[in-house]
Amino acid sequence: MKKMKTAFCTMILALLLALSPISVYANNLTVAINGQPIAFADQGPALVDGRTLVPVAGVFQALGFETAWDGDARQVTITRGGDIIVITIDSNAFTTNGITHALDVPAQIIGGRTMLPVSAVLISAGYDVGWDGPTSTVLISSAAPPASVSVALAPPSESEPTPEPEIEPEPMPEIEPEFEPVTAPEYESEPEAAPEPEPMPTPEAEPEPESVFGTAEVGEIISAPSSARRNEELTIVFQGEPNTQYNLRIVSAAGNELTADGLGSATSNAAGVVSWTWLVGGRTGAGAQRATISGGGINVTHEILIIVD
Repeated sequence: MKKMKTAFCTMILALLLALSPISVYANNLTVAINGQPIAFADQGPALVDGRTLVPVAGVFQALGFETAWDGDARQVTITRGGDIIVITIDSNAFTTNGITHALDVPAQIIGGRTMLPVSAVLISAGYDVGWDGPTSTVLISSAAPPASVSVALAPPSESEPTPEPEIEPEPMPEIEPEFEPVTAPEYESEPEAAPEPEPMPTPEAEPEPESVFGTAEVGEIISAPSSARRNEELTIVFQGEPNTQYNLRIVSAAGNELTADGLGSATSNAAGVVSWTWLVGGRTGAGAQRATISGGGINVTHEILIIVD
């Protein structure tokens, strides 16, 4: 009887483990900002479903951001200057300065700390994020402000040098001339020539504005969701030529072109960035949708998997 109870408990435990999402937490992961590793007080980085999650406070406060937690909405807001990032726990999307981005793995709470996918969030804020496989290190790089330069002056000497005595020159005797000096006749002076006007400086050309999304190539999709559900708001951000009109078409898995507010034509800004935001319909069928961006001699496609619960 005791053996049967033990076998039954083992089966229940195995069933619970099989139905639970599998997450692998790694203690040997490291996060470095501009080459300097971050020391985490308790909960460190974790590897969840193939994505690196990091503690919000440990990484973003080291980058100079301020973090605020809203327990009722289960949201963390990260701010610095004019940048505002809003992340919701267990959500597959977040916003940076009002633009929605997709997450492969949602933000979640691990060990009492808010953990989020570092790569997608930091790239949306203009940082470069890399991975060093041999050392299992997440590499974060940002432009550091120039260090102030201070010049130290040598202190004055305690003993002042003895001044040398001044030698007054002896006056030269005056020699009277043997003849009267001849006064030269006065002539009217010619008027001075007017100065030539200085050439006007050539105004320097203003530098072209840079994109807040980093160094994206023309024709590259900066941000786009890989999957979505019904009634979910999606956003695609594209790097094109400055002030150029582009068109976004969505074709369903059945080959039908979809229509929604936010799709169609849009003009890029002075940095060449253009985005579209639309809502997935409540009756959209499951399957892969094909998003096509065209314009300015560019034609780019991207697939979005629609999941129906």
